[in-house]
Amino acid sequence: MEATTNEDDVIRAVRAARDEYCRTFGYDLEAIVRDLQEQARAEGRRVVRLPPRPPVQAGRSRARDHLGIGPAQGGKGHFTVS
Repeated sequence: MEATTNEDDVIRAVRAARDEYCRTFGYDLEAIVRDLQEQARAEGRRVVRLPPRPPVQAGRSRARDHLGIGPAQGGKGHFTVS
């Protein structure tokens, strides 16, 4: 799908705003994070912490489990729908 001129203009504007914001902090990531955290506190936003996800078995993928796809018999790296 080809981007329209308006989409390109929006992307350019967002990137320019981001660059201007980062430049005010000398591209110092720690200073940027501190500023964003202070803005969040000033606006009363809360950080939501979710419980950790259970670990996935080695060699398994949640997407494959969800789709019912498992390793094919006798083939390394080949998969079949079960």
